[in-house]
Amino acid sequence: MMNEQYVYRYMDKDSLHHMWNHMKAEEWFSETELAISSNFRNRIRREEWILGRLLAKQLILENVDKMSIYPSEIQIYSRSGLGNPMRPQIMMNGRLLDRLLSIAHSKQSVLVALSKNPKALIGADIESLQMQGPYFSAIWLTKHEQDWLQAQGKPHLVSVIWAIKEAAYKAININHRFIPRRIEAHFNKLGDCSLLFDGKKLDQGHNVYI
Repeated sequence: MMNEQYVYRYMDKDSLHHMWNHMKAEEWFSETELAISSNFRNRIRREEWILGRLLAKQLILENVDKMSIYPSEIQIYSRSGLGNPMRPQIMMNGRLLDRLLSIAHSKQSVLVALSKNPKALIGADIESLQMQGPYFSAIWLTKHEQDWLQAQGKPHLVSVIWAIKEAAYKAININHRFIPRRIEAHFNKLGDCSLLFDGKKLDQGHNVYI
C-alpha cells in the first residue's frame, strides 16, 4: 500500500523463511549485523530479527533512490551505543538516512513501514485477532475503549485496540516507558479513530490506519 506519508510491506513468516533459505546471508547483512544475529540465544528472537530486517531492506531498496546500493550496505540499528532500545535508524554506506522505520511481528507475520516524509513519525504493529482474559481490558484499556469494545459485541477487537496503542507508542515515544492507558484510541460514532495521550488529543498530523 502507498500513502503520501509512508509505504509498508506485509509478509507471512513461512514465505520469508522460504525466501531467506535461498539467499546468501553475506549479500544481505554486514559482518556486524551477522555478529549481532548470532548473539541471540533465543532462536525465535533471532529469526524475528533476521526476517524483520530482511523485509525492511527490501522495502528500503524499493523506495530509496540509490541505484548502486547493495542490501548489505544498509544497516538498521534499534539499540543505542549503551544498548538501550530506540527508534530504528537506517544507515546507508555509513550515512544516516532521513527516513523513519517501524518493524512489527506476530507469530505468523512481519509488517514493516517506512516514512516517505522525513518529518513524519511512524509506528506499526500487528496482532492476531484473539480473545483476552477477563481482566485484560480492565487493566490496560481506558473506559472509553472498554465501552467501545462492549458496544461492538466483538471481544476479539481488543487486539485492534492493543495494536493501535503499540503503534502509537512507537511513533510518539520520547524515551518514556510504555504505559498503555496513557494512549487512548478514541472512536467516534462512524468508527473513525483518533488518538489521545494523557487525555489530550494529538494534533491532526497524527493519523491512524487500520
